[in-house]
Amino acid sequence: MTLPTPRTLIIAGLALVAVALAAFGGWAWWDAQQRRALGATAEVLARVQPALAPDATAEARLTGARELEQLLERFPSARTVPSVAYELGNVRFAAGQPAAARAAYDLALQRGATGLIAAMARAGVARTWEAERDFGRAAEAYAALVAGLDPRSFLYEDALIGQARVLELGGKKAEAIALYQKILKELPTAKRSDDVRSRLASLATATR
Repeated sequence: MTLPTPRTLIIAGLALVAVALAAFGGWAWWDAQQRRALGATAEVLARVQPALAPDATAEARLTGARELEQLLERFPSARTVPSVAYELGNVRFAAGQPAAARAAYDLALQRGATGLIAAMARAGVARTWEAERDFGRAAEAYAALVAGLDPRSFLYEDALIGQARVLELGGKKAEAIALYQKILKELPTAKRSDDVRSRLASLATATR
């Protein structure tokens, strides 16, 4: 058995060092990109908050949406993409563009949104279908949202009420009544229990 020469060992060692340096360089570049993305995201999100105010002008909302879209184009692989896409959805929805808002919420989910951002993006999708008066798809979206929520979540009550509301608007009154009753049973201390009872009373009168 022939042992490798010192020259061969040195070359092999240098090759390993080169690979390690390349890997470290790649990681360092990625880390630097992520830090730049975080900084840029914080700045842009702070600037676009006024676009979400109820009295924001159409121009302010358009500018905010453009800034968020440019941020997504600049950092397409950043960990901040789900949060940025979610805020873009909010701005587009506030601007009266439900289809564009839904595309942004879907992007947030497709790019790995988790936890609260994912739940709020799903709620946003449901709201966009409701805004377009597609009550069937809205009910499906609210149902999917409810299925993924812990009943202790602050979003749970609103999601159930949203689902019941679109069922009612879609003419499925029996299903809406059952869901409103479920809300009162599962959430006896619900903050909007008075609204739920009012809807039940109204539906009971309408179905006599």
